Amino acid sequence: GYQSRLAVLFAMGGTQGLVGWWMVKSGLGEDRFGDRNEIRVSPYRLASHLGMAVGTYSLLVWTGLGALSFPVDRYAMAAKEKSAETLSMLQQYTKNLSPNALRHAQKVRGGVLTTVGLTGLTILSGAFVAGNDAGNAYNTYPLMNDQWIPLEDMVDPNKLPKWRNV
Repeated sequence: GYQSRLAVLFAMGGTQGLVGWWMVKSGLGEDRFGDRNEIRVSPYRLASHLGMAVGTYSLLVWTGLGALSFPVDRYAMAAKEKSAETLSMLQQYTKNLSPNALRHAQKVRGGVLTTVGLTGLTILSGAFVAGNDAGNAYNTYPLMNDQWIPLEDMVDPNKLPKWRNV
């Protein structure tokens, strides 16, 4: 059943509220106003709040898709109870595929996982860009001050030891 997954979703929803308050709390206080006299939250807490929201949403979508395929799962479980050797529908399908098709499916799966990982990384990096107002640092897209890598802003010649510039 879905009881354990729904309990996890309920806990994630409550935790999302706590993480949200923790994030907002980082912006409270007179020392957090910055140059423009506006409240600023911690970019790390903003990223954790956004990451938690993406995780909760992903689990909700996974649960919803699982609920939509529940009759198929039920049919497979009923068939499995009748015979101990009955395979699930997915296992039956993969047995009918050629080795070349299976290799192709593995490549597609690797590409999908890579895309999902890069999308998650992009979403989280967006929280840091928004939290630090990094979009306002350079307004000459795609170059930054007419350079691909603005070393004069990234490297502090007075910083000791030098390796801390990395």
